[in-house]
Order: sequence, then structure tokens, then C-alpha cells
Amino acid sequence: MNWLLLVGGILLSASAQLLLKQGAGLKLWSARWTALAGLSALLYVASFAVYAWILRKNDISRISPLMGSAVIALVVLGGVLFYGESLSIRRLAGVVLACTAVALLAG
Repeated sequence: MNWLLLVGGILLSASAQLLLKQGAGLKLWSARWTALAGLSALLYVASFAVYAWILRKNDISRISPLMGSAVIALVVLGGVLFYGESLSIRRLAGVVLACTAVALLAG
């Protein structure tokens, strides 16, 4: 598997979600909201293309959980760092359990 592509797809998807969060507080259809929504859509499309490319030669049973849990971890981290969201013990445990599940599936 090309790990660089996988990391790129993960970063594209997490970035799209964080940009959507940034635009959520803006007035709908304003220039800034439209730009953020458009950029988010482009990032999602790029992430989807990378994901589809990776699946051509890799097991979906490994790739999907890996991408999903990595995106979850990055979005939670981004929410805490960029938007001041809280990181409760319960939320942290969820991220750790998701990553643990991926490690078990990949093994």
C-alpha cells in the first residue's frame, strides 16, 4: 500500500470536515461561506478519489477502518486545537478504542 496516498486521503477528509465547521457559523451563501463550502467539497472529492485509488489494490476491510479512525482522531484533535472544543475522558476513550479496533483489524 502506498502510505503517502493513504495519509494524503486522511488529511484531505479531515481538512474538509474542519473547514465545514469553520463555515458553519457564517451566513449561508455569503462569499466566505460559499468559498469554504466549495473548498470543502473539493477536498472531499479529492479524498474520495484517493480512497478509490487505494482500494484498487488493497483490502477494504483494512483500509476503511484505518481511514475512518484516523479521520476521527484528526477531527477530534482539530476541534480541540482550532475551535476550543472540550476533550472529555469519554471522547478520548472513544478515539483510543477506535484506534485499537483498527490495530486489531489490521493484524
